[in-house]
Amino acid sequence: IPGDIATLGGSYQNGLKSELGVDDRYNAFGVDLLLNYDNFGVKAEWLTNTFDERADEEAFYVQPFVSLGDFILFYRYDSIDLNTDIDDGRDEIEHIVGMNYFVNEKIRLRAQYSFNQYEIDQDTLGQDRDFNQLQFSVTASF
Repeated sequence: IPGDIATLGGSYQNGLKSELGVDDRYNAFGVDLLLNYDNFGVKAEWLTNTFDERADEEAFYVQPFVSLGDFILFYRYDSIDLNTDIDDGRDEIEHIVGMNYFVNEKIRLRAQYSFNQYEIDQDTLGQDRDFNQLQFSVTASF
Protein backbone atom coordinates (compact mmCIF):
# COMPACT_ATOMS: atom_id res chain seq x y z
CA ILE A 1 0.00 0.00 0.00
CA PRO A 2 1.50 3.39 -0.91
CA GLY A 3 2.56 5.56 2.03
CA ASP A 4 0.16 8.36 1.11
CA ILE A 5 -2.78 5.95 1.54
CA ALA A 6 -1.79 4.07 4.71
CA THR A 7 0.23 4.94 7.80
CA LEU A 8 0.93 2.41 10.54
CA GLY A 9 2.39 3.30 13.93
CA GLY A 10 3.12 1.77 17.28
CA SER A 11 3.95 2.79 20.81
CA TYR A 12 5.38 1.29 23.99
CA GLN A 13 5.62 2.79 27.45
CA ASN A 14 6.92 1.37 30.72
CA GLY A 15 6.65 3.09 34.05
CA LEU A 16 5.47 3.28 37.61
CA LYS A 17 1.95 4.45 38.43
CA SER A 18 1.09 5.50 41.97
CA GLU A 19 -2.53 5.25 43.00
CA LEU A 20 -3.88 5.46 46.56
CA GLY A 21 -0.36 5.09 47.94
CA VAL A 22 0.39 1.91 45.96
CA ASP A 23 3.14 1.88 43.34
CA ASP A 24 2.41 -0.36 40.37
CA ARG A 25 4.68 -1.06 37.39
CA TYR A 26 2.97 -1.09 33.99
CA ASN A 27 3.66 -1.81 30.33
CA ALA A 28 1.52 -0.10 27.69
CA PHE A 29 1.45 -1.18 24.04
CA GLY A 30 -0.40 0.52 21.21
CA VAL A 31 -0.93 0.16 17.48
CA ASP A 32 -2.50 2.82 15.29
CA LEU A 33 -3.52 2.95 11.64
CA LEU A 34 -4.53 5.77 9.30
CA LEU A 35 -6.04 5.04 5.87
CA ASN A 36 -6.76 7.82 3.36
CA TYR A 37 -8.28 7.59 -0.09
CA ASP A 38 -9.53 10.68 -1.93
CA ASN A 39 -11.79 12.51 0.54
CA PHE A 40 -12.41 9.46 2.74
CA GLY A 41 -10.39 7.96 5.55
CA VAL A 42 -10.39 5.98 8.74
CA LYS A 43 -8.26 6.20 11.87
CA ALA A 44 -8.02 3.36 14.37
CA GLU A 45 -6.01 2.64 17.51
CA TRP A 46 -5.74 -0.28 19.93
CA LEU A 47 -4.05 0.02 23.34
CA THR A 48 -3.43 -2.41 26.17
CA ASN A 49 -2.03 -1.69 29.62
CA THR A 50 -0.64 -4.53 31.76
CA PHE A 51 0.04 -3.99 35.45
CA ASP A 52 1.94 -5.99 38.08
CA GLU A 53 -0.57 -5.42 40.90
CA ARG A 54 -3.91 -4.39 39.45
CA ALA A 55 -6.25 -5.38 36.62
CA ASP A 56 -5.13 -4.90 33.03
CA GLU A 57 -6.85 -2.38 30.75
CA GLU A 58 -7.69 -2.39 27.05
CA ALA A 59 -9.16 0.19 24.69
CA PHE A 60 -9.67 0.81 21.01
CA TYR A 61 -11.35 3.26 18.67
CA VAL A 62 -12.33 3.40 15.01
CA GLN A 63 -13.02 6.75 13.36
CA PRO A 64 -14.15 7.00 9.73
CA PHE A 65 -14.23 10.49 8.25
CA VAL A 66 -14.95 12.43 5.07
CA SER A 67 -13.21 15.65 4.05
CA LEU A 68 -15.31 18.31 2.33
CA GLY A 69 -12.89 21.16 1.67
CA ASP A 70 -12.34 23.01 4.96
CA PHE A 71 -14.79 20.68 6.77
CA ILE A 72 -14.19 17.16 8.09
CA LEU A 73 -17.21 15.14 9.22
CA PHE A 74 -16.49 12.15 11.44
CA TYR A 75 -17.96 9.34 13.52
CA ARG A 76 -15.96 7.65 16.28
CA TYR A 77 -16.57 4.40 18.15
CA ASP A 78 -14.64 3.98 21.42
CA SER A 79 -14.50 0.90 23.62
CA ILE A 80 -12.79 0.99 27.02
CA ASP A 81 -12.38 -1.97 29.40
CA LEU A 82 -10.77 -0.91 32.69
CA ASN A 83 -10.56 -4.49 33.98
CA THR A 84 -9.90 -7.18 31.37
CA ASP A 85 -9.54 -9.83 34.10
CA ILE A 86 -13.25 -9.95 34.99
CA ASP A 87 -16.59 -8.72 33.67
CA ASP A 88 -17.11 -6.03 36.31
CA GLY A 89 -19.51 -3.72 34.52
CA ARG A 90 -16.96 -0.95 34.15
CA ASP A 91 -16.79 -1.25 30.36
CA GLU A 92 -17.70 1.91 28.48
CA ILE A 93 -18.82 2.40 24.88
CA GLU A 94 -18.80 5.87 23.37
CA HIS A 95 -20.28 7.00 20.05
CA ILE A 96 -19.21 10.43 18.80
CA VAL A 97 -20.39 12.39 15.78
CA GLY A 98 -18.66 15.60 14.94
CA MET A 99 -17.30 18.18 12.57
CA ASN A 100 -14.00 20.01 12.25
CA TYR A 101 -13.76 23.33 10.42
CA PHE A 102 -10.33 24.60 9.47
CA VAL A 103 -10.42 28.40 9.52
CA ASN A 104 -6.87 28.29 8.14
CA GLU A 105 -3.90 25.93 8.48
CA LYS A 106 -3.31 27.01 12.10
CA ILE A 107 -6.84 27.28 13.55
CA ARG A 108 -9.41 24.47 13.87
CA LEU A 109 -12.95 24.70 15.26
CA ARG A 110 -14.58 21.46 16.44
CA ALA A 111 -18.10 20.52 17.47
CA GLN A 112 -18.97 17.00 18.62
CA TYR A 113 -21.79 15.15 20.32
CA SER A 114 -21.01 12.08 22.46
CA PHE A 115 -23.29 9.22 23.53
CA ASN A 116 -21.67 7.39 26.49
CA GLN A 117 -23.00 3.96 27.46
CA TYR A 118 -21.81 1.82 30.35
CA GLU A 119 -22.16 -1.93 30.61
CA ILE A 120 -23.97 -1.52 33.94
CA ASP A 121 -26.39 1.39 33.65
CA GLN A 122 -26.39 2.44 37.32
CA ASP A 123 -23.65 3.18 39.83
CA THR A 124 -23.61 1.85 43.40
CA LEU A 125 -25.94 4.70 44.49
CA GLY A 126 -28.52 3.79 41.83
CA GLN A 127 -27.78 6.81 39.65
CA ASP A 128 -27.75 6.52 35.86
CA ARG A 129 -24.17 6.27 34.57
CA ASP A 130 -24.95 6.78 30.87
CA PHE A 131 -24.66 10.36 29.65
CA ASN A 132 -24.53 12.48 26.51
CA GLN A 133 -22.50 15.62 25.98
CA LEU A 134 -22.03 18.38 23.44
CA GLN A 135 -18.53 19.84 23.15
CA PHE A 136 -17.06 22.80 21.27
CA SER A 137 -13.34 23.51 21.01
CA VAL A 138 -10.83 25.75 19.26
CA THR A 139 -7.31 24.57 18.48
CA ALA A 140 -4.50 26.97 17.54
CA SER A 141 -1.12 25.74 16.28
CA PHE A 142 2.04 27.79 16.73
